[in-house]
Amino acid sequence: MSEWTIFCPGPSLSKINKSQYKYWNSIAVAVNGAIMNNFPIQYWAMMDHEIFVSCVNLFTKADLTAVAANTILWVPDNWPTHMHKWAPNILPAFAKFRCETHPGRNHKDTELFDFFPHHTREDIALAILRWSEYTIFNAIALTIWKGAKKIRIYGADMSGEGYFLDGLKNERLNHKKARWEIELILFNKLKDVCAERGIEIIREKI
Repeated sequence: MSEWTIFCPGPSLSKINKSQYKYWNSIAVAVNGAIMNNFPIQYWAMMDHEIFVSCVNLFTKADLTAVAANTILWVPDNWPTHMHKWAPNILPAFAKFRCETHPGRNHKDTELFDFFPHHTREDIALAILRWSEYTIFNAIALTIWKGAKKIRIYGADMSGEGYFLDGLKNERLNHKKARWEIELILFNKLKDVCAERGIEIIREKI
């Protein structure tokens, strides 16, 4: 599939009117808590298991069962072997999902593609890309790996604080101005790199 849509959990996601967007002609990926927007989603991308725990606690049992039946998790390869240590109470919910996995942040040898190299945190200031630095990049990596040529992204505000839905949380995240400035620099660099390879990334305004 050459066209993909990525939903991110920024505050603007709450403004989406389902009838306004033709994303259903593409494959959709939810980044972190964007899974709670109740749109049809084929992939759910996460890096931190705390997000999964937070969302599971917000789902009703029926909704969780429905999501698990239709959604593939795109997660680090240590999730299946470590979830029982991190969140044993959530293990039955995790077991409902199919998973596709990738090397995590500390893995030094990625086979995804050569223009998403790993790097140190010091390299962030130099705008050197790493596909596992932010979950949005991780989701973009998934779409490109699956053959995307056009990627529309909604809810990637890269400004402000918080999420589109109350109750979503991840204590390790810092949605502040300094973080968004770095992420926006890297995102724009990523757009340029992808454009050179015939891949169009569109960050939609809502």
